[in-house]
Amino acid sequence: MIEWIKNLRSTEKGKTLFKFILYMIFFLFVLCLVMITNAVKPPRKYYNNSSESRFVESVKEPLKELSYFEKQKKLYSGHYDFTYRIKGEYFAEYNGEFNDGKVVGYRETEDDLIKYSIEDGKVYLNEFTGKKEYDELYLNFEPSFFDLDGIFQKLNSASSKIEKNTDEKRYNYENLDGYTFVVTTDRLSIISIEIYNDTIKYEFVFDYR
Repeated sequence: MIEWIKNLRSTEKGKTLFKFILYMIFFLFVLCLVMITNAVKPPRKYYNNSSESRFVESVKEPLKELSYFEKQKKLYSGHYDFTYRIKGEYFAEYNGEFNDGKVVGYRETEDDLIKYSIEDGKVYLNEFTGKKEYDELYLNFEPSFFDLDGIFQKLNSASSKIEKNTDEKRYNYENLDGYTFVVTTDRLSIISIEIYNDTIKYEFVFDYR
């Protein structure tokens, strides 16, 4: 082997070939070293975005279901979009946003469309020139039905029948002052309220943000 190396390095072409062989040996050595290192390296750990703690895998636990009364509280202090539809002798639809006690919305009837807001319990009509207090928001409809806190004070003093359907529950209150009340909830919130009798139906739908 030594004699072969001497003969190889005796010419310029042989010297070049010998250097090439050395480079290949070095490259193979580095490649083997990398492969061995990766084979014995422990599993990679990741950082989550919210803390500096490390984890290999994340197991998501289902959110705990809120109680009926906790869901009611979200209606009074939460943030959601709403749609209120009233069908009977007269039709109206209210659409808007509720955020921490303040309301900005629109009321549409067969005759007009208005923009309104509610702040600190006062109703305002919003016009191009500004806003002014407004006392005809609920027209001939029952104004107490738009007071969600008042509704649940009444419902919580009565008994109800509960229907379960997968993740939803329906609380049925029959014959309260001539109306049937149906409150539908999912695991975390109240998603709709229906109030009806033989002549009119109120349907309130909530979409939380």
